[in-house]
Amino acid sequence: MSYSGVIAHSEQSAASSGTPITDADGAYFVVAVNFGAEKYAGLNGAQAVSKMAQLSLDPENRFIRYDYRANRSVREAMTHALRFFAAGLALCMGTAGQADTVSERLDRLVRAYPRALAGHDERYLYWRDGTRMSVGEPEERKSFDDLLRRASILDQLSLSYPQGDAKPPAVNADPGRFRNEAFFKKMYGDCSRGEVSANLVSIVWLPSTWGKTIRVTRMNGVADRLKQVSEEIDALDPAIKRAAYPIAGVLSCRPVADTGAMSMHGYAAAIDLNQSYSDYWLWKAKSKTILYQNRMPRQIVEIFERYGFIWGGKWYHYDTMHFEYRPELLDHKRSGE
Repeated sequence: MSYSGVIAHSEQSAASSGTPITDADGAYFVVAVNFGAEKYAGLNGAQAVSKMAQLSLDPENRFIRYDYRANRSVREAMTHALRFFAAGLALCMGTAGQADTVSERLDRLVRAYPRALAGHDERYLYWRDGTRMSVGEPEERKSFDDLLRRASILDQLSLSYPQGDAKPPAVNADPGRFRNEAFFKKMYGDCSRGEVSANLVSIVWLPSTWGKTIRVTRMNGVADRLKQVSEEIDALDPAIKRAAYPIAGVLSCRPVADTGAMSMHGYAAAIDLNQSYSDYWLWKAKSKTILYQNRMPRQIVEIFERYGFIWGGKWYHYDTMHFEYRPELLDHKRSGE
């Protein structure tokens, strides 16, 4: 779907005029959005998309309203409004490369885990042991917190994982952080009951450089893929691969700090690299706006992604030492082999 978004008041003109539109809730600048036409003066949507943040979009008049409050400068308010606009377009238009239909999304999931999953009928996911699992309602609206804590199977496929170099993500663009616990416990076991430990195997991480043994799940070929990741990182320049050791952990039967939902570490399907090279949003968060930071080398990220691991550095709530096996978000061709 093509679009043209137009901001009625540019940042410069808003700062000079200082003319808000006021309602009972407070003072707002109004940003008009027009799809499929380019007849308004101002900043077009493609330019605004580079200023990503969160959106409040009124479906009645397609206005974006940002409350700038008395203690904020007009310029600051308009800057945030532009950033709100960009993230909203990403959420409303759909992100590049994302499957358009429920069937296509579930097809990707089945392709990613062929040893465990037999198929789907768009309402249920069918496991090879005969288990039938609801995928959730495709049109169900949930808050961001609900998505983090109570995601359906469809929810966990709802955000497209970005390809290419890391860029500061839009607000709450966290592809992979929506996880359906029933799905992953069925796949890997419940760590609180000792079910994950039964499937752990040992691999040597960076045998020519660090040479320590780590324990990781064998399910879905995760251990085999992590071994291949290790071999490729081991061949990198010493200054680059230093970010990959010593590792901070693999199996940890614990919830995610800000959600209470089980971490992928609880399934031994995730690895945290050298904490000295890590940036984590909760360590940095001092205000409502999260400033993106990253020191993890691009070469290491690319290796993990080739083998079906997504990177926490591509989340708005970033965790740059974190990698987890989620081939459904990469539609990885070698998954399940």
